Amino acid sequence: MANLRIPPPAHFLFPEMTRMTADTVRESPQIHAAVPTHRVSIRPSLRTPDASPPTARRTCHERRLLRELAGLLGTQPEDAPAVLRTRLALLADAQAEVERLLRAELVSAARALAERAHVVPGGLLVATRVDNTTGRKLRQLASAVAGHLSSGMGLVVLCTPHEGRALLVCAVGHRLRAQGVDAREVLWEAAAAIGGIPAGRGARSSAAGQWTDELGRALSLARARASALLRRSVG
Repeated sequence: MANLRIPPPAHFLFPEMTRMTADTVRESPQIHAAVPTHRVSIRPSLRTPDASPPTARRTCHERRLLRELAGLLGTQPEDAPAVLRTRLALLADAQAEVERLLRAELVSAARALAERAHVVPGGLLVATRVDNTTGRKLRQLASAVAGHLSSGMGLVVLCTPHEGRALLVCAVGHRLRAQGVDAREVLWEAAAAIGGIPAGRGARSSAAGQWTDELGRALSLARARASALLRRSVG
């Protein structure tokens, strides 16, 4: 290793033809004929073409979405549209069946409650508590019960506790409405008992409050008020 000598680097020499001067080019007729006399810029353009135009980017994005959809559906990309249409059709059928069952359940519950109606002076009265339901279903049920009571002479008051709130609903048959019975008027005192104010008027009104432990008293107040309004409707 001590005797190893590294020779000094040699100068890089261009080939002889590359060291021709401009004068040599001008003096040589063969070269002069081959080389244009005007200036030609060989500097590369500073602007590079867009390698991904909008159409190409959109196509790549759509393909990526198609692959992702195919992965979610567990199929090949070319089969994804047909599989998705089939799944959506099945989902629509399932939703329609659920809605049919809910309507059937509503009709069945409405008929059962209508059979509990009490005959009072001026009409038919249903006032009861319904558990395991929501505000929307309670409103639908009250209207359905009123519709099942004969000749539109029914008045329905339902209540339920739901998610820490006390809910009240009153529905009035169309003939009672024609005689001036207003659902909101039925709920005024009952709504105050649960800490709420009745909303809506005419054929149906509802109220919500925080005092779920007052539902029993609220229902009694609504029942008494409904009976009084029915008696008043017939003079």
